Amino acid sequence: MKFVLLLSVSLLVCFIQAASVSPDDCANLINPCRRTEELSAIDAEAETDNVTVRTPSRTIPGFKTPIYIQIVGNEVFLTENKGKVQVLDVHTGERLRSFSIPSGRPHGLFIRGNRVLVTNTGRETYSFTLSGELYGVHYSPIKTISVALDYNGLMYINEWNTCKINVYNIDGTKFHTFSVGSSCYPRKIQFDKQGNLYVGEHHSKAVFVFDRSGSLIRKISLPTITFMDGIHLNPLDEDFLYVADRSDDLLNIVL
Repeated sequence: MKFVLLLSVSLLVCFIQAASVSPDDCANLINPCRRTEELSAIDAEAETDNVTVRTPSRTIPGFKTPIYIQIVGNEVFLTENKGKVQVLDVHTGERLRSFSIPSGRPHGLFIRGNRVLVTNTGRETYSFTLSGELYGVHYSPIKTISVALDYNGLMYINEWNTCKINVYNIDGTKFHTFSVGSSCYPRKIQFDKQGNLYVGEHHSKAVFVFDRSGSLIRKISLPTITFMDGIHLNPLDEDFLYVADRSDDLLNIVL
């Protein structure tokens, strides 16, 4: 990764274009062939590419506890945990529009096509159009912090206060679970175009990158981050990684 974009925000909107994967190729999924409750995905002996990012190049102030971000075309979607879903210009940071969710606080975010999924601090996930029109609501039996879909339709869901990521089939049945360590707080998950899985880990202030087999291939340390929430890869240029810091009501961009 040549450059890293760091967004210091309280609420992060995040989306990634995952690589197309073949359902018949076991190597094209994150640990699809074994039950990963027994797997610690962080292997101390694995060779990794460690990167440290220290200086933001630009700051955009005025957010109410921003957490998750996601880029769609020339727009940045940002969820404010104490406010609304904000939509910004990706180049200038200008606020273009905003919309509210029916109940609770905006939290997690996932966008595919014209569908914007926003979780609140409870068990509801609201579906909007890109323009902010409410489309529907989904109720979950458990609290979730982050959701991502791969292009096989598998759904990856972080548990709230554990190191586990649960994977579900299209029909809602559980596929498998894997761990990103023994003492951690994974916040945001997403895929790049090669099918690698990016996991933002709150306590270690780092982003861990796993390949399709589940092996750790890179650790991106972010020592200037105080309270890391979401991460996002720019689908137009994956040399840029956006990371949200909830401790400040700011948007910092590091190149």
